[in-house]
This record gives sequence, C-alpha cells and structure tokens, in this order.
Amino acid sequence: MSFKLPEQEIEELRKLQRNVIGLRYYARVTCILMLALDFSPDLVAQSLSIDVATVYRYKDLYVRGKTDIFLEDHYKGYWGRLESGQISLLCEELERHLSTDAKSVSEWVKDTFGIAYTPAGMMDLLNPNRLYLQEDYRGFL
Repeated sequence: MSFKLPEQEIEELRKLQRNVIGLRYYARVTCILMLALDFSPDLVAQSLSIDVATVYRYKDLYVRGKTDIFLEDHYKGYWGRLESGQISLLCEELERHLSTDAKSVSEWVKDTFGIAYTPAGMMDLLNPNRLYLQEDYRGFL
C-alpha cells in the first residue's frame, strides 16, 4: 500500500505525536506516521496491537479529514445506572449517615431507587465521586 505524505506533513504529525494526550490518539498518529514511512499495514497493526482493519480505518479517516476528523472521539463513558440527581441524593445520604461498608450503601440504593448494585459495583460507582463525600467516609468506602 503506497501512502505518501509531504515531509512537512510528516513533521507536523511528529509534533502532534509528541504532544498528543492519551494512548488512543497516540496510536492513531503513530499509525499514520508508520504508513507514511512505508511500513506495511500488517507491521503497523502488529506494532500497535491493533487489527489491520483498524489501520485502514485510521488511514481513511486521516485522508478524509486530516487531523480534524482523525482525532475526533465520540466515545461516551458509562456512568452507571444511577442518574446524576440520584447520585447527588446518594452523596447527601452519605454525608448525613455514616456507612462503614459498600453493602449497606447498596441496600440503601436498592430500597430508595430500586436499582441493585453489588458491593463491588457500589465501590466502582463511589470511587470517582469521592470529592462529594466527607473526608471521614473515604476510609470506609
């Protein structure tokens, strides 16, 4: 597969590669650089631990929109089954009543909202929200 880029564009990609934040973006930029330097799609895929179809998809995205479309990310992380208002109520409850284990918090969520969480799932839910909890509770969750 022949994929030639002007030297100036390769230099811009190298700068972008050094400054990009996140492994996903780094792999995309590196993929295009490797293709432009005449590496085979198979070698690029193997080097970046991605499949060959992804190499071709990254190339097509780059050709269509350069870095604008190429670095767009429409991924939306999973926030759990509780809505933001329910999470706020949960944080208020934790501020009012000390819970020493995730099981009791899971039971409160089940009783209040009808949504079941395992204790491990409750820990995963609460860990990113620790900023909303009083300092005293952090050791218990």
